[in-house]
Amino acid sequence: MRTPVSTKALLLLLAITSGAFVEGYRPGRGPGSRVTRKKKNNIPKHKKKFQVVNNSLNKQIAHAADVDSVPLISTGLPYSSYPALVLNADYQPLSLLPLSLWSWQESIKAVFSGRVSVVDSYDYIIRGVGLSVPLPSVIALHDYIPEATQKSPAFTRRNIFLRDDYKCQYCSSKFAPRDLTLDHVVPRCEGGRLEWKNAVSCCRVCNGRKGCKSLKECENIGMKLRRNPTRPTMRELNTKAGKLLPRLVHESWKPYLEHSWGDERGKEE
Repeated sequence: MRTPVSTKALLLLLAITSGAFVEGYRPGRGPGSRVTRKKKNNIPKHKKKFQVVNNSLNKQIAHAADVDSVPLISTGLPYSSYPALVLNADYQPLSLLPLSLWSWQESIKAVFSGRVSVVDSYDYIIRGVGLSVPLPSVIALHDYIPEATQKSPAFTRRNIFLRDDYKCQYCSSKFAPRDLTLDHVVPRCEGGRLEWKNAVSCCRVCNGRKGCKSLKECENIGMKLRRNPTRPTMRELNTKAGKLLPRLVHESWKPYLEHSWGDERGKEE
């Protein structure tokens, strides 16, 4: 026979599992006991978006949750749709693959902590508790990060497709990323590893035909590898990425992206 669970016990369990605190709970009050969240600095926790602490000024800036509800001019999109392009101290993009973008929360934090300066802004204002800040669209780091341009590209599906120009390396047809797969040049059953020099872009049809066949066996059925896979440099991938400039890029980003990709093309030539 199950022991009946009282309403008070259920409320207490709900408060603990949800991370809330029970304020003023007293046995014998009945089902009318209140379950609320604690408040800090008179700002409800569920309304506190983030806090930035400036140690030099010993100042705390708190943004209320109603920032997301501030209407944006003619778009109605949330602020998450307006990231900031992050530039290195030399005003080159911190990263092109992937493109270095920070959310508006990260951007505002970095501005008030003195890590970055605002280069350009959107036409929108973030309103908080006693604070109005233009929404940054381009920010630049104060300290130069040399490793940002010298590091080797990551081994990812996207970078392999980019290296191969989004073309199947057997039939030379161009495909959308969703229609491409990775193929082991030396099959896994023969000890082939998934690495730069053994992975190529391949369409689903050619991948099905190749299966576990070696390159020599593929030639017997009319399949030939168009180009031997290599390990690309960051410069090579940046040059290819420059030809695929996203259609929806904010106007304030274009001078820095086009300048950077233009430099990469010039170096390549």
